[in-house]
Amino acid sequence: MVERVKQIPIQLFETWKKFSRKQKTLILSVIAAVILALVVLYVTLTKVQYVVLYKFEDMSSASAFVELLKEENIKYKLSGDGITVSVDSERREDAMIVMGTNDIPTTGMSWQEALDNSISTTQSEKDQKINLAFQNELRENLLTFENVKDAVVHVTAPAEDNTIFAENKEATVSVVLELSEDMSAEAAKGMAKMLAGAVGNDTTEKITIVDTKANVLFSGTDETGLGGTISSSSEFKEKLRNTFRNNVRDMLLAYGFSQVEVSGENIQFDMDKVSAIETMYTTNEGMEQGLYSSTYNYKTTGTTGSGGIPGTSSNGDSTDYMVESETTSDSETTLDKADYLPNSTVKNIEYEVGAVDHASSSMGVVLTTYKVYDEAELERQGALDGTTWEDFVSANDVRVELEVPDNVIELISQVSGVADRNIAVVSWEQPIFNEKVTTPRGYATYLMIILAVLIIALLIFVVFKSTAPVAVTEVEPELSVEQLLATTKENQSLEDIEFSEKSETRKLIEKFVDENPDAVAQLLRNWLSDDWG
Repeated sequence: MVERVKQIPIQLFETWKKFSRKQKTLILSVIAAVILALVVLYVTLTKVQYVVLYKFEDMSSASAFVELLKEENIKYKLSGDGITVSVDSERREDAMIVMGTNDIPTTGMSWQEALDNSISTTQSEKDQKINLAFQNELRENLLTFENVKDAVVHVTAPAEDNTIFAENKEATVSVVLELSEDMSAEAAKGMAKMLAGAVGNDTTEKITIVDTKANVLFSGTDETGLGGTISSSSEFKEKLRNTFRNNVRDMLLAYGFSQVEVSGENIQFDMDKVSAIETMYTTNEGMEQGLYSSTYNYKTTGTTGSGGIPGTSSNGDSTDYMVESETTSDSETTLDKADYLPNSTVKNIEYEVGAVDHASSSMGVVLTTYKVYDEAELERQGALDGTTWEDFVSANDVRVELEVPDNVIELISQVSGVADRNIAVVSWEQPIFNEKVTTPRGYATYLMIILAVLIIALLIFVVFKSTAPVAVTEVEPELSVEQLLATTKENQSLEDIEFSEKSETRKLIEKFVDENPDAVAQLLRNWLSDDWG
């Protein structure tokens, strides 16, 4: 193999030596023309064409924008006045996107600029320009609101994944307001509804509004959470259900499922309001006995007995005095009464309203796990051998029911408070098909390919023509007048020339007459002169 490679230069040199000087000149001329054409094409295609992008009001604004262009590696040219910025024509759309993203100028991108696209503008650049123009239009609408001095709007459209679920996704809108005065909650809610309608959202769940002081004026959860004004018990119940649904959904999404749908309409709440007053009494500092609010103690005691003989004893048989004996008695009465002023703590307790009724509540949950099929990856693995991408999609575009893990039901019960037996869960596997992304070629690429094909064809043609055998045509030498006359004398025996048949001699004579009319005329004059002989 190495020897064959070494022989290639020798063979080329031997072939080159076989060419004539004219062929070598032609080949070198073609090669030089090709090189010159490539150089001219390269210079033409790579030469930066600058177009005027914007004329700023002052040099500081222009300088700030130039720094942004440097960060994005966009070639630019600043005019002599220092306020007019020109950029590479091929990256004009990128420069406009930089302007819109950084709100330079404050007027933003217009629809006319967004729809003004060149042939080299990609679809993603077109979508981004349209989004910037739409953001600017929303900003202008917000400036019409009272107390709004300025606004910055960012709209993030949902990714197009070419599935049925893409239709249910909503755009995300974030707004920063510069206010002259505080904005009420109702005004922020109305602004959020306007923004939701403008971007095509059914709800305000994806709308967030803050001011320049970082105060949250509206958050998407205000519609479904417990915030805001509640006018009835039914509205409060619905907000509670939404709160439970959101809690369950967030937890299951964190678990790893791709999409979660929660039905919480049958979550029941205990709406009874219970109030209780609790009073606690304490003793004064330094006292060991518990205190009473009041005390009353009554105690009485007494004794009785018989008495002795009144007077003195009798004297014999003297006359008796008829006097009765007396009894003895004593009594004691104790009365204790006290009113205390003890320390006391009074608590007024209101028990929670809206607790989940575990016995009567139930919940249904649908879980979806995406299974992604990537066309480029399948081609690399060889899974598409013998079939087409369209046939593969048609054969696998079916939802498959999966088994629900036991811990998922327990997790839902812990988050929602609903009993396990009252929770129904269904899990699906949904296929997602990602087609291979092909980058379209620019016109310059096609031009280079066409030019390369033409150059190769021209080289092949030159080499083929130079190596083809050349037919050699012998040219008969021209005869002078004297030689022609001498030949005529030597062939006196030739028959008279028949005019009906063109012999070789006649052809030579006719050729001589056509090419040398003056010599023929001189010959005729010699024939007619008297000296001929």
